[in-house]
Amino acid sequence: MPQHALSIRLPEALFEQASNLARQRRLSLNSLVQEQLQQAINADLEMRLYAAAELLGEHAEEADVSFAEDAQAELALAVRFDA
Repeated sequence: MPQHALSIRLPEALFEQASNLARQRRLSLNSLVQEQLQQAINADLEMRLYAAAELLGEHAEEADVSFAEDAQAELALAVRFDA
């Protein structure tokens, strides 16, 4: 997978704290930043999915997707897992 370089500026205190935390976890600072960024992205996605589910719950009569069950099953069975 291609990777991209990113330069960020951190206040000295934050840099020191992050470096210490990375060292305690036996990670590189780069790995620590990647982990934390991924956690933030996952948390945001979870929050948006939760909000969407709440919206569907408020309008359950308009959220019937049973018509798509057969198509979903067909697609699920057609997915290749060895790729």
